Amino acid sequence: MTFGQKLKQLRTERRFSLRGLGKQAGVSYVHISDYEHDRININFRTFKRLVQALNVSFSEFDNCSFEFRERKNARRKASDTKTSRGQP
Repeated sequence: MTFGQKLKQLRTERRFSLRGLGKQAGVSYVHISDYEHDRININFRTFKRLVQALNVSFSEFDNCSFEFRERKNARRKASDTKTSRGQP
């Protein structure tokens, strides 16, 4: 089962609409739809919000296949952090 399939299963079992879950979790309902259809990868912060809103444990997703997306600017190359002063 994919992450999206499991997310949709849990959402419908708990009788959340896309908008209702989005409001509860503070996540765009459009993004939730995209996650459910496996169109985009989720970041950990959003995953945590959805898990909390659904009132489930992380282990509910243990057998699901999905990848976490890195946050923008989460990691920078060492060369990006050097200043021009005294650096070749």
